[in-house]
Parts: sequence; C-alpha cells; structure tokens
Amino acid sequence: MSKDLIVEHIVTGPNTNCYLVYDPTSKQAALIDVAGDIEPLLTTVRSEGLNVRYFLFTHGHFDHLMGLLPL
Repeated sequence: MSKDLIVEHIVTGPNTNCYLVYDPTSKQAALIDVAGDIEPLLTTVRSEGLNVRYFLFTHGHFDHLMGLLPL
C-alpha cells in the first residue's frame, strides 16, 4: 500500500458530498456517501481498475445512501 491516497470529490444528489478514496498502488478503494449520480466517480473506478472494497456513510439520511442500490 502506498502512503499517498487519492481523494476525488463530487457533489451529487441533493447537494451531497460524495468521495472516492483509493490507493493507486494496491487499487483498493472506498466510496463515501454514495448519493445520486456517481457516474463520474465510477468512471474513475473503471479507468483506474479499482477494487471498491468499502462503502462508508457519514450518517443514515437518504441523501447519503440513495446511490448504493444502483451499485
């Protein structure tokens, strides 16, 4: 695992901050607060060959969870 993680951010859903955090060496990744259209982050997942192992949520409001089911 590298010591430097990459963090990508987009605003999705009803003004929800969504993040993709990944290690460019191991290709391990996490998605945080997957709400709304997260296609821009999924494009990065595909193009970088990432293995999304974790889904993290800062809290349980629908606007932070609504992107999980389509995944």
